[in-house]
Amino acid sequence: MRLRSPILALIFLAACLPLRAQIPAPGPLSHFARCSHSTCVWVPYNTHKTFHRGPYSYFVNAKDRGGTFFLQRGNQTLLQSTLHNLSASVSVSWAPGNNAFSITWSNGGSGGRYHVKVFLIRNGKAAEVPAAARAFADFLSHAPCTPHPAENNVQAYHWVNAHDILIVTSVLPNIFCGEQSNKSEGYIVHAQTGTILQHLTPQQLTAYTDQHPQ
Repeated sequence: MRLRSPILALIFLAACLPLRAQIPAPGPLSHFARCSHSTCVWVPYNTHKTFHRGPYSYFVNAKDRGGTFFLQRGNQTLLQSTLHNLSASVSVSWAPGNNAFSITWSNGGSGGRYHVKVFLIRNGKAAEVPAAARAFADFLSHAPCTPHPAENNVQAYHWVNAHDILIVTSVLPNIFCGEQSNKSEGYIVHAQTGTILQHLTPQQLTAYTDQHPQ
């Protein structure tokens, strides 16, 4: 990844070093698009690109402080979904078999905030499911620094299999949180219901992401 300025590079490194599981996201002004394994990351304001996955194509129509995600199959639009407060990067990760995918987007570049939507594709339709809801609620119940709980980060890291996804929750980078800033935990959840299958401590999450690159 190449960032366009030393300042953006420093911001990116500062944000990513404490949180090794953070979605690889460029700064909000970077011209950047990258795909690896099952995940594509880009900044739709500056990189207007259509991506392809199996029989599907997808892109984001970015507007001022927001955007709309489009999923298509051939000439048919299967989904239009609003990405509220989008102003930086988008990450889309696909499940094996291409019957499910997640969207993670940011309104603050590599420093957050991150939001997640997860969709299952059934009978030619894409339906949103509450994959991250229980994981985020559990994290907030014991997060060490939550002056503004709703402002903490939630991200989709990757799909463990066709049904389960790894959700990453983290304390929003905040000078008031001290050493707890950027502290992250992982949750492997059943995407359709959000049922928590496994909770990963920060140390376990780092080990997992080292062994399973995004």
